[in-house]
Amino acid sequence: MKKPRLLIAGGSHSEIPLIHAAKQLGFHTITSGYRVNDRGHLYSDELHLEDYSDKDAMLELASRLSIDAICASSNDFSALTAAFVANKLKLPGYDLLYTSETLHHKDKFRKFAKSIGVKTPRVYEYRNHDDLKRVLKDAEYPIIIKPVDLTGGKGIGVAQSPTEAISMIEKALQISRAKRVIIEDYIAGTDHGFTTIIINQRVAFHFVDNEYHANSPFAISATTSKSSCRKATILRLIKDYEKIAEKLDLCDGILHGQFIEPSHGDPVITEICRRSPGDLQLELIRLATNSPISKWIVQGYLGQKIEIKQKFVEHINLTRYVITADKSGYFTNLEIDEGLTKKIVDQSIWIDQGTQIFARETKVGAIFIRHDNMEDRDTTVNDLSKLIKTNVL
Repeated sequence: MKKPRLLIAGGSHSEIPLIHAAKQLGFHTITSGYRVNDRGHLYSDELHLEDYSDKDAMLELASRLSIDAICASSNDFSALTAAFVANKLKLPGYDLLYTSETLHHKDKFRKFAKSIGVKTPRVYEYRNHDDLKRVLKDAEYPIIIKPVDLTGGKGIGVAQSPTEAISMIEKALQISRAKRVIIEDYIAGTDHGFTTIIINQRVAFHFVDNEYHANSPFAISATTSKSSCRKATILRLIKDYEKIAEKLDLCDGILHGQFIEPSHGDPVITEICRRSPGDLQLELIRLATNSPISKWIVQGYLGQKIEIKQKFVEHINLTRYVITADKSGYFTNLEIDEGLTKKIVDQSIWIDQGTQIFARETKVGAIFIRHDNMEDRDTTVNDLSKLIKTNVL
């Protein structure tokens, strides 16, 4: 019997859990993307190189391959393209493209969130260049500048003055494909991720992490479980996500985002999307909760019924650390502190020996560490860059 065909709009290391889940569900998996050496391609049944940010090219590929379903990777461009293809080919598992853009474009989401009473950073709106100069003069500094369509901290900057803001806006516009930026308040607090599975527009599963930033204040280097968030914060987020799902009539599946927990008051949602988090965060969730999170995500994209029959909660203290190098060169090996080695429960290396890597930029792999208690976790996570050394020539 011929297997149904699933096209994954990507094929990096981040998609490996989704590829395995799709195969377990009985699908012939096809990966895409434009990098032939991406790690996920090693696990798929078939590879067709195509830029997943190119909607028309991906639509042509999907039509030619006669796919039965499409799965987004851990990238916003991929999620928008997957929604576009699904809408055009009438495939299951996706919201309308307009809805997807409302969630994935930062300016559109903040406007929508404000209209329904969901807390996001205050946005400084402007209509033209003269208006912008007035806004920057009157803004309450520091402020943050962000491209509306990029993730992973790309193009984000904190400005302390109008002069700094103008420079950052120009840089952000250069790399934004939509050629749009937002200017918003800087929110002080702790950073967290919030990953949920939505069923009938209700949160059926949720996972909260703590986020750490070793190389950049906006790029995540480590995440930990259990989170330090207040119970009231999590309850408010569940309520907000359900309000978003109801107002936008979201289909079942993943709804993932990031938020800031201030020292007091409600959480502030900074990012939200309908795709999985990257860099094997799904493995952290699986290990911490013993849940089939990747299976649920793929089932959502397939339009299948997602069944969550029990309550899955965080029950162990874990860290997922994304390894980078302190200097550029050619990767040779990792040196891991002997004491830390005993705590490692899993690891995944994404590059081969001899690969050229760049300081604090190339992601070498991920290591998952189990801690005896939260005190050990909090101490260890701040020392990981010393405990794990990436050697280069």
